[in-house]
Amino acid sequence: KKLEFGIELGFLKDRLLISSTWYRSRTGDQLIAYSLPAQTGFNSVLENENALIQNTGFEFVLQATVVKNANFSWNSSFNMTIPANKLLSFPGLAKSSYATAYQVGKPITEIYGFRYGGVNPADGFFRFYGANGQLTENPVVSQGGSFNDYFPIGKGYPDFYGGWQNNFRFKNIQLDIFLQYSKQQGANYLGQIYNYLPGEAFNQPAALQNTWRAPGQSSSYQVLSSQEGQAANSAVAFTESSGAYSDASYIRVKTIAFSYSLPLPVVKKMSVQSVRIYLAAQNLFTITGYKGNDPETQNFYGVPPLKTI
Repeated sequence: KKLEFGIELGFLKDRLLISSTWYRSRTGDQLIAYSLPAQTGFNSVLENENALIQNTGFEFVLQATVVKNANFSWNSSFNMTIPANKLLSFPGLAKSSYATAYQVGKPITEIYGFRYGGVNPADGFFRFYGANGQLTENPVVSQGGSFNDYFPIGKGYPDFYGGWQNNFRFKNIQLDIFLQYSKQQGANYLGQIYNYLPGEAFNQPAALQNTWRAPGQSSSYQVLSSQEGQAANSAVAFTESSGAYSDASYIRVKTIAFSYSLPLPVVKKMSVQSVRIYLAAQNLFTITGYKGNDPETQNFYGVPPLKTI
C-alpha cells in the first residue's frame, strides 16, 4: 500500500523549477527464507511472514536556468532524497529466529552490536561497555531472545543522498560536471582487518604498526597475536561493535566533461555536419574522511570504482 503527495512549481517563466514528493509505502506478507537451526537439516524454509514494514521518504529536485544569453548559459539541477524505514509490527517476534535481529519501531536494517570502549592500556585488549555501563573485555552475546550487551549502533542506510548537475556553455565551449554525495555511516577498515583469525596472512594498513606493545601504553589498536585466546575473542567482538563503523559521508566528482565544437564555417569546409573535441572523466576524485578504499563500496580488500579518463 502506497501513499504519495507531490508538488511541482515553476517560477520566472519556468527558469526555476521545484519538484517535491513525500511517499509512504507499507508492505506485509513477505515471502522469506525463514532461518532454522542447522540441526534440523535445513538452514531455512520458505514461508509468508506477517510483519508490517514501512518505508517513507522525501524527494526534492531543484532545476534552474541561472544564466542564459547568446554567448553564455548556466543550467543547474540539484536533487536530494531523505529515506526512512521502520518495522511497524512483527507478531511473535520474541519467539522467532529474528528475535535478536529486529525490534518493532526500528529500521529492519538497524545494526546492533557492542559499544566500543577503546583499548585497555593494562593488557592491550579491546574493551566494550556492558548493559550495566561498565567496561569489559568479554561482552555478552545475545542470548534467549534478548539483546543483553547489544546496542543500536547504526541504521544501515544514508541520512540523505543525491547529486548536483551543472552545465556551462560559452559560445562553442561546454563544461558538464556532476557531483554525487551521501551522508552516511559505514563499516570501516578496522572492522574488516580484525575479521580474520590470528595467523591468516593478509596485507595490513600501516597504522597497525602502532599497536599496543607494553602496559600503560595508549593505543587505538589491540595487541597483535598469532594464537587463539583473548586477542581473538576481543577481535571478534570488535567486528560486532561501534568501533567497526564510522562516518562514511562523501562528495564525489562522478562525471566531468569538457568539449569544444568547431565553428560552422570551418565544419562546412570539411564537408561534415559537426565536429566536437572532448575530454571526459568518471570518478575523478572523492572528498571524504572515510578510512578505507572507498566510502561507497566500503570493501577494504576490494577494488573501488574505476577512475576513467
